[in-house]
Amino acid sequence: MATPKGPWQKIVCSLGNLAPGPREEWLLLARKAERAPSGGQQPLPIEEPDPLVEQIVAKARTAKENMVSIEKTLRDRGCHLSWQTVRETLRTHQVVTAVLPLAEGGTLRIRTGSTPEPQHLEIYRLLSIDPEIMKPIKSWSAADS
Repeated sequence: MATPKGPWQKIVCSLGNLAPGPREEWLLLARKAERAPSGGQQPLPIEEPDPLVEQIVAKARTAKENMVSIEKTLRDRGCHLSWQTVRETLRTHQVVTAVLPLAEGGTLRIRTGSTPEPQHLEIYRLLSIDPEIMKPIKSWSAADS
């Protein structure tokens, strides 16, 4: 409901479970809505924010800021690729794991970044990012007995 000081809001259906609130809440909400235009009603109480929702919003805000920063840096350096294009291009520069069997029966695993292609190198250069996305990690596992 709109008021001169802004909207009044109350959750009557949670998208988490899609079930309506208790019948008593619907009746209470309807009565408050009837009295509100006359000015005889205080605003509905604001529920405490859900920490999980706040965390998701913070991550989304940070991701958006990073995306804008990347696009601006590229534009400032004469590259007019969209975030979508940058993301699709860099998606192919991956981390891989090579699994090598050993003569004794165990295995050696080497996890490393793939070799960057020229378009990856260009984006990394423009963003001043090291093209080696990770140092190789080696792990050995013994043969199963």
